[in-house]
Amino acid sequence: MWIDDAGEIVGYADIPNPAGCSDLTCVHHAVLWKNGAATDLGSVGTDPCSRAISVNARGQIVGLTAATCGGNASHGFLWENGGPAVDLNSLVSSADMALTTPSYINDRGEIAGLGLPPNCSNIDVCGHAFLLIPCDASDAQGCDDSAGAGSAASSSAFPTARSILGRERQPPLQTRLGKRSHRN
Repeated sequence: MWIDDAGEIVGYADIPNPAGCSDLTCVHHAVLWKNGAATDLGSVGTDPCSRAISVNARGQIVGLTAATCGGNASHGFLWENGGPAVDLNSLVSSADMALTTPSYINDRGEIAGLGLPPNCSNIDVCGHAFLLIPCDASDAQGCDDSAGAGSAASSSAFPTARSILGRERQPPLQTRLGKRSHRN
């Protein structure tokens, strides 16, 4: 699914499955391929399936888990420092959505993805984009231990997760930039 500048590759691989399993019954786990060896990143909670989606230069990996392999994502996760995978929702002190589908983690540890607001079960219909910006020692406002921030499971903590795509869609970027923007 992704390769970083150091040649680390993330994705998923089937674990031993019964003969004849289908896409919905074959179990697969998120995997990191590094220095010629594959590392099984596991899953979150009771979800049997996981997929790693993106890795940054610090070796932090984001991915998703699913209760039914090949089905909708249940949890977004962060894997770092040898694991285990940690549910993204446990790393924020508040969220207005379930963080289910992280798409990218940059070298600053910022995570972009899609989440499900309350009363929404289809990310394609009513999913919202999210951006998580990690806390740091110089700006710890809103980054207390109430949501597991700073726990031994993860060195990353995020103050809140908020939709960056509100109920009403933003006008196109060129409209918001006004005269500072022009088309070629």
